[in-house]
This record gives sequence, structure tokens and C-alpha cells, in this order.
Amino acid sequence: MLSNLPSTTWQWRAERGLSNGGQVLGYDLDPENPGRPIPNAEEKALLNFMYETYVEEKTFQRTAKMLNEKGYRTKLYTSRRGNVQGGNKFSKMTAQRLLTNLFYVGKVVHKGEIFDGQHEPIVPLSLWGKVQSIITANRGGARKFRKQNVYPFLLQGLVRCGNCNHQLSPTFGYNHQGRMYPYYACNRQLTLGKENCNTRYVPAQALEKVVAKRLKQIALDPNLISSLVTNTSNNSSLRLQEFTESKQVYAKNIADVKRQIDRLVEGLAEGEVNIRSVSQKILSLEEQKEQLESGLQDIEREIAQTKKKVVNAEKFSNTLTTFSDLYADANPNERKELMQLHIHQLIWTPNKIQMAIFEIPTDASFNVNQLNEGSMVGNAWLRR
Repeated sequence: MLSNLPSTTWQWRAERGLSNGGQVLGYDLDPENPGRPIPNAEEKALLNFMYETYVEEKTFQRTAKMLNEKGYRTKLYTSRRGNVQGGNKFSKMTAQRLLTNLFYVGKVVHKGEIFDGQHEPIVPLSLWGKVQSIITANRGGARKFRKQNVYPFLLQGLVRCGNCNHQLSPTFGYNHQGRMYPYYACNRQLTLGKENCNTRYVPAQALEKVVAKRLKQIALDPNLISSLVTNTSNNSSLRLQEFTESKQVYAKNIADVKRQIDRLVEGLAEGEVNIRSVSQKILSLEEQKEQLESGLQDIEREIAQTKKKVVNAEKFSNTLTTFSDLYADANPNERKELMQLHIHQLIWTPNKIQMAIFEIPTDASFNVNQLNEGSMVGNAWLRR
């Protein structure tokens, strides 16, 4: 009976040591034996070289850089739809994912549980363990660093690189005397190196100061504030209706796919069908369901954000008129909250700052004169 089966097909496969599908560097899929990929000799050598390199270099970023310099790339394959995927440079995050993957030592992981896999291990357990020890030691040092160096980063999550459109993330630098300086740095440069993006580090305090100054200027223009709030409310109502309709479509499609999976699993339980004949179809349906559920989550987040904007528009109108006074009296965390409330996104280039409020286009623009803080010069304006 269905009640005696594992709660999901993924769990059922994992308990039997079968892969839950997808392309994995180091292996090739075996159409005759779904869930038991075959080692790829060339990619196996690359994986072991990566693990050995990490033991020497001891950081994900330097390991990725070493692989890229030698011309190595991520797994190149053709999807079921005939699209060529992969073949990209290694990033810091890719290196981290590959260097912590238990699949390479013959294990299958599902929801935190580890099972013995039916596939062949391709990384020696001793080498894998050595890498994990170094990673654990590094993480301990990182926690200590973060604890010692706390800076609020008022614009965290709001700034994008005007050169490559990647996020600018908080980071720190030090002078020869060991004094710490907070910066915003391009994620692409941090993960792939300076040759992939030449945007220089942005001094955090200088950027935050000029953005606060611009918000104070907007606060003196009641007509602009009224226009922003009205346009935001109208725009949000239309988007909310569109998102709600999309959510209904996603929910219906997910329910249809679940019914198809249940019928196939019930057939397995009753012995009416052979596992080999339906396993690939179940896997395909599970992947389809996962994609639909991910899309539904995105829609639900959009709905929540859109509803929040309607509320924030009124709060925005009330707080922006008194922004200067509130900002002057606020502590660092309160200043961060004020910035996060009023700004949707900033796009940074050395000569200009583009600032979006509620994603609403306006004709407002202004010039930023030479700042005492350093090299930040140029124009800034509100834009969509």
C-alpha cells in the first residue's frame, strides 16, 4: 500500500543508494541503469586534481583560480531538450560545492541523511577527509573574523555593479597599520578574480554618505514624494493581480504532476509495473514538479514583496518628509533600516550612481560634487 512506501520518490531512491538524477562532474549518466552514473576517467582526474590543489592552496577562490588558469572548465553536456550546458569557468561557490560533495566518496545524501550509494567512488576517502578538515578549520577562522569586525553596511543587498551587473557585497580591507576599512566589492571579482571585473572596491562610508545626502534632497520635494507614492500604489495593484493569476496556474500544474507521480508509485507498490520502465519517467516528473514548486515560491515571494510595497509606500511618504531628522538621531542599525526602506536598488559605476526607489521612473536628477572621502565623483539620479 502507499502508506507503507517512503514519503517521497526521492527518499525511496536515496535509501536504495540511487542518484536522484542530474549531471555531476566526474560521472556520465547510464541510460541502462538510471541512478547509477558511470565514472568519467578524464573528469575523475580533474576532480582529484582539484582536491589535491585545495590541500595546497587551502581556499576555494585560489583553487578555482588555479583550475581556470590551467584551462579546466565545468562539466559540458547536452540537456534533454538539446541545449548545450556547462563548460564555464570555476567560481569560488562551484569549488566549494564540489569539494564538499559526499557523492564523490560513494554516498547519496537526502534531507541530511547519508546512504551508501550504488555508484563507484572516485575520490579517495583519505583525500576527501583531509579537505574537509581544512574547510572546517577555515570556517572557524572566518567566524572569529566576523565577530571581531562588525560594521552595519547600511546598503547591504542594495548595490549592483554597473560594469557586470553582479551584486556588490560587504568586505573589509586593512592598511599597513592594521586598521580596518569597510568596502563594497563586486561578487564576480571576489569569486572569479580581477580579470573578470575591474570594478574597484567602493568605500562603504563614502557611498552611504552620498546616498543619504540624495535622500535628504528628495525629502525637500513634496511633489516628487507624492508622485512616487501614487505611481507605486497603482503599479503594485496591477502586478499583484498578475502574480495572483500566475500562482493559480502554478498550483494547478503542480497538482496535475503530483497525480501522475502517485499513479506511477502506486503501480510500483502493487507490482503492476517494472521499476526500470517507470523510474526515468518518475525522475522526469519529480524534476518537473521541483521546477514548478520553485516557480511557485518565486511568485509567492513576489506577492509578499508587492503587498509590502503598498504598505511601505505610505510609510515611505511619512518617514521621508522627516528623513533628515530621523537619520541624524538614528543608531547604525536604525540607519540601515531607513536605507532599506527607501531604496530599491543602486547601480554603481565610478562616475555615477543610479538609484531606484520602488522601481518607479522619475525625471529627478542631480550632480554629485567631489567628495572629501575619496574618488567618488559624478552624477546620481533616480531611474527604473
